[in-house]
Amino acid sequence: MRSRLLDYWGVRSQLLDYCGMRLRLLDYCGMRSRLLDYCGMRSRMWPKDAKQKKKAIHPNSRAALQLARKSFHEQRVERRYKEKASKLELLGDKLKWFQDNTDDTRVSYTKREACQLVEKYLDRFNEELEQIEMKNSMKGRSGSQHISRQQAIRMTLDKERNEYDTSGFEIPDIISGKNYKILREWTGELRYVQNIKMTKVVRSDNELLTRDDKKDSVKHKSEVQDGKHLLDEDTKMVEVEDIKC
Repeated sequence: MRSRLLDYWGVRSQLLDYCGMRLRLLDYCGMRSRLLDYCGMRSRMWPKDAKQKKKAIHPNSRAALQLARKSFHEQRVERRYKEKASKLELLGDKLKWFQDNTDDTRVSYTKREACQLVEKYLDRFNEELEQIEMKNSMKGRSGSQHISRQQAIRMTLDKERNEYDTSGFEIPDIISGKNYKILREWTGELRYVQNIKMTKVVRSDNELLTRDDKKDSVKHKSEVQDGKHLLDEDTKMVEVEDIKC
């Protein structure tokens, strides 16, 4: 029995040794897991990219050329976008002016009337220019006030008058009844500008039409005078015949 008891204590001691070793192993694993957690947290707090210093790029290297091309492309795209937006806004202002200065009871306009509207459009800044000159002529005011606005207006008018005298000035096609109806129904939104058809008119068209009108007027007057002269001759002949009788 004593031998069996000793065997029992021997097994128990081995078992205790095993448990102690397992506990030490578990402690090691736990410490290792905590160490890994700490390292992971530290790596998140201080990323490697922040620690490493960025290398200087040589101005003639491939990377420098790529960065330069990318920057130039972005600037070009932005410049084109601004130019397109500016042109669209100017076109919207022009269409709005013609919409406000045309009669909604009309079905369409003649070419001569369209030219007359263009000449009125070219004089749209007259009142503003007069006010600027009046303000600059007042005592105590320097002549350089509003000079940038005045120069911008004059440059715009010079460009528009040159187009009207040479290649043609672009306006909404109010000669076409269908397109004139679209212009009258336009709500002012720039996204619908493309639905309005444009046409060009030249100053020479107006002068030619005016010359033709004058010719027609002279011809009509001559015809009236000829008819009146013939009527007078017929009247005289009738009077002579009455006298003879």
